[in-house]
Amino acid sequence: MTVGQLGKPHGVRGEITLNVFTDFPDRLEPDVVVYVGNHQKPLRILRARPTASKMLLTFEGIETREQAGEI
Repeated sequence: MTVGQLGKPHGVRGEITLNVFTDFPDRLEPDVVVYVGNHQKPLRILRARPTASKMLLTFEGIETREQAGEI
């Protein structure tokens, strides 16, 4: 099930934007594992916060803008 599409890195601490496709964005909460990309790479959400039109996510092990850009 697709819940959104990852966008650009945000800031310098590894956050990444998510264009949300689900009607239940509150399910994207800390400790939830999501699967990213064609290879279904598992990533654990550490932090999720809404903005006006998107969500900002922080994943376990992603601590810099450069790492976020590699997802």
